[in-house]
Amino acid sequence: MGKSDILALLEESFLDRKLVLLSNREPYVHRAIPRGFVCEKQAGGVAIALDPVMQMAGGTWLAWGSGNLDKRFVDEMDRVKVPPQDPKYVLKRVWLTEEEVENYYLGFSNRSLWPLAHNLCNQVVFRRKFWEFYKRVNEYFVQVTSGEIENKKALIWVNDYQLSLVPRKLRALAEDALIVFFWHIPWPSHDLFCILPNRKEFLEGLLGSDLLGFHTQNFCRNFLTCVEEELEAKVDSEESTVTYKDHVTKVKAFPISIDFEYFSSLAQSKETHAMLTKLKKGFHLDETILGLSVDRLDYTKGIPEKLKALDLFLERYPQYQGKFTFVQIAAPSRTKIKAYRELREEVVRLVNQINEKYQKRGWRPILFINRQVDHKTLSIYYRLADLAIISSVRDGMNLVAKEFIASQIDEKGILCLSEFAGAFEEMEHSIPINPYYTDGFAEAIKRALDMPLHEKRDRIRRMRQYLKEYDIYKWTYDIFQTLSEMIPSKAEADVDILMMRE
Repeated sequence: MGKSDILALLEESFLDRKLVLLSNREPYVHRAIPRGFVCEKQAGGVAIALDPVMQMAGGTWLAWGSGNLDKRFVDEMDRVKVPPQDPKYVLKRVWLTEEEVENYYLGFSNRSLWPLAHNLCNQVVFRRKFWEFYKRVNEYFVQVTSGEIENKKALIWVNDYQLSLVPRKLRALAEDALIVFFWHIPWPSHDLFCILPNRKEFLEGLLGSDLLGFHTQNFCRNFLTCVEEELEAKVDSEESTVTYKDHVTKVKAFPISIDFEYFSSLAQSKETHAMLTKLKKGFHLDETILGLSVDRLDYTKGIPEKLKALDLFLERYPQYQGKFTFVQIAAPSRTKIKAYRELREEVVRLVNQINEKYQKRGWRPILFINRQVDHKTLSIYYRLADLAIISSVRDGMNLVAKEFIASQIDEKGILCLSEFAGAFEEMEHSIPINPYYTDGFAEAIKRALDMPLHEKRDRIRRMRQYLKEYDIYKWTYDIFQTLSEMIPSKAEADVDILMMRE
């Protein structure tokens, strides 16, 4: 499915509806730099995945304006057209106070929901204040969205765990709106979910959606079980629907993907080739086997577990010492949260220990890059890498795995992928790893590096072919197609409900 198929579907089924997309994180941010300002494309998974969709479809993207110069570049309605070099859609910025950011975003979203969804209960912190501000900001997003659609028919696409209460609240203000909610992180089992103090209200918020999407079928099953256990709702497991307070929500798995052609073309560009040659010389990589990881510096990414496995690998197989270099790119993340600062300290300590233990003249085993790296530079590392490691202890999807595959135009690299990343269900030709099992992890690295080139190429080709077919546009089409199929049944359901009331 391509862009033209999506546009045809939108015209056929949703021509009379305004497309409004909501997320916490904005796709473009204006910030100050020493010589002026820059408008940067955000590096988060939601922004990376959905920006090409909005550039194609148009509409309005509503999100928190987090840049320190964001207010300077909006009009009187807090809108700015993006991308700046070739505007395709409208970005409407929502302004949050420091107190709201502290409690709604850093608090409930990232100290309560985030660790809970990733099965890391030891990191979970609940505060009544967190929840109150979460409700307040969700209500604020609802009011701004309501003003944006101006009582017109709308297709509203809400994204991720920060805005879970929006669908139910928005439904009360715009009954004829079509509301899609996509949950971009794991959904936990009921045994874990039940520790959430406000879980009933939380579930009710999501069930205001017409279509509720998750990355995997397992996440869908977990959600349906939670609804069954917590609410007096009718759950149809065969149809994967929930009927609650006269409203039907379809629950379905849509594994998110990437713009395959963008990453593949970027890897093939003349600029990438020139920078690749320069990087090889700068880091003396011509005769080096290169391993790579690209992560946010987050405790869900299994970075300490990976470093311990690399330590064991180098100890167990000394023939790779001096010949194998591992590049760990780790973008700073949520540095105001203590757990993230402590994680950075642990990672730096482990990197230093490993380098001190094995380094030889002119060689260190680990190169740690603790900053944000843009896609153009990442494409060079993706092409250079003989091995990419995704070691998440829990992950909704992990798009880095797919970016690496799309960028492997030389077909020489191999992917080691955690069994606990959502992408593992699709990338069946990767090398599986269990980040908790250090011995097995080290052996997987050895297996990947020793794999014959013809087998690597066969595996990469199969995964590239899959991603070429199931890219971000196919993902988008499947969501809109599912929603379009629901329109007649939604109308019929509304009639049935009215008849029952009479």
